[in-house]
Amino acid sequence: MNDLPRLTGRIVAATDFSPGAADAVERAAWLAIRRNAELHVLHVFDDSIGASLRRIYDSAGLGQRPPTLETRDRLSALGAALAERHGLAVRVETRTGRVADEIGRYVAEQSAGLLVVGERAAGSRGAPLSGDSALNLLGKSGVPVWLVRRPVSDAPPSVLVAVDFSGPSQRAAELAAVLLPDCRRRLIHVHVAPDADRLRMDGATPAEIARLQHQAQAQAKKRLAGFLGQLAIPVDQADCILVAGFPVRSLVDRAGAEDAGLIVLGRRGESPFDERLFGSVAGDLLQQLRTDVLLVP
Repeated sequence: MNDLPRLTGRIVAATDFSPGAADAVERAAWLAIRRNAELHVLHVFDDSIGASLRRIYDSAGLGQRPPTLETRDRLSALGAALAERHGLAVRVETRTGRVADEIGRYVAEQSAGLLVVGERAAGSRGAPLSGDSALNLLGKSGVPVWLVRRPVSDAPPSVLVAVDFSGPSQRAAELAAVLLPDCRRRLIHVHVAPDADRLRMDGATPAEIARLQHQAQAQAKKRLAGFLGQLAIPVDQADCILVAGFPVRSLVDRAGAEDAGLIVLGRRGESPFDERLFGSVAGDLLQQLRTDVLLVP
């Protein structure tokens, strides 16, 4: 067994003051309380939008305070309210630039262990956060990214950790245990079974098809047992799910059946192909799921 992953004492929540970002800040506060962590709330001024606003104010000779100062005041008030409501150490910060770049830079500067964002907090000018954008944040920050998509009440009702027996999926399973030790967590592995229709077209008998499918299931079960033995947390096979099918459809179906409040995904591989594949899966999941997703590098 390996040691459990450790998180630093800082959690960063990105906000653009949208309702989705408010949910993200509340989830980050909930996690910070349970991890005894320092909460950082970050707002990034989009440099292109900021320049446009400055030109409007300058040309019109408006006497009001610039929007940047109003936003800083609003952020300070948010931090003070969080600190009072939750008894947390809260630091607020603003940056100007490209949103994903500045978020990633700030996370690195603070040596944060987790980034929490809402569905719109890192999207393009209010657009929902896409799978590509989520993967971009993951790459730029280098830390796990929790994408909040549901209002926060308490702990997620249950957690599904998608595993493919890789190093990142091992880290995903272990991180879920560290962050959510009291939640019900289930590991799910989706494996590709022999295509019965194709086998029939090739002349295979029903008995041969059943034998091949059984072999695929047995192989996946054996690999799962080996994977569990490498984890730094005890996991009973009764808490593991083996499914034959397509990853996205199977995960979406199981998330509904389990009433999962969080899906945990480990980043697959290091090659450009693996990154494109991961981005595609994340994008498809974010499009079809209405639940939180934790992306683990």
